[in-house]
Amino acid sequence: MRDKLIYKSRIESVPSSTGTYISSESYFISLFVACIILLDIIDIPEKKKFLEGKSTFVASVLPELKAYQRFVNRLIGDGNSTVEESQFQSNCEEVVKVYKYAFETESDEYYERFEISRELKQKCIAASNGHKYY
Repeated sequence: MRDKLIYKSRIESVPSSTGTYISSESYFISLFVACIILLDIIDIPEKKKFLEGKSTFVASVLPELKAYQRFVNRLIGDGNSTVEESQFQSNCEEVVKVYKYAFETESDEYYERFEISRELKQKCIAASNGHKYY
C-alpha cells in the first residue's frame, strides 16, 4: 500500500514538474515519465532498457492502449481523436523516433519537427523522480 501511494504521488507530480510552459516537448516528457514510473512498478529490467533506449515498450505496448491512441493522434495528427489505422501507425512511428532520439542516440542534433532538445532524457529522469526541470 505504501509503495502504491509513493508511485501515485510521483505520477501526480509530473504535471507540476513540467512547469507551465506547454510545448510538444512537455507532452513527450509526460508520456515518457509515465512509462518510466510504470516500468519502475512492473518491470525494473525493462525500465533499465527503456532508459538505455533499447526498449520496445513504446513501439509494442503503448499502441495497444486507447488513451495512447488519442494522445498520439492529437499530438502528432490533426487533432482528431480517431484517424485511419495507417495514419495512427505513422504517428506511432514518429513517437518511436522521438524516443530513440532522446534515449538512444548520443548526437548533438536537434529534433526540429517537435523542437525537442538533447536534454529530454535528463528532463524525463528528473520529472520521474519528482524534481522540476527548466
